[in-house]
Amino acid sequence: MDAAKIMWVLYEHPEVDFLDMAMRFMDIRKRVYTFPKMGEKAYFIAVPTSAGTGSEVTPFAVITDETTGTKISTCRL
Repeated sequence: MDAAKIMWVLYEHPEVDFLDMAMRFMDIRKRVYTFPKMGEKAYFIAVPTSAGTGSEVTPFAVITDETTGTKISTCRL
């Protein structure tokens, strides 16, 4: 679901740079990003198929960079 949230943002706004959305939890001064208005091309509806992390009801997404193993978090999706 987290990957789908990111895909939704990039579908709605292809000009957005994913790394600009990355939220750094350790430094609150770097947590500022103005997300574009969503829902103009499509709505995002998440339906979980099993009990899990609750990703379907949170504005957060965590994506892992497979090459470095780094987890990148975003907020307000």
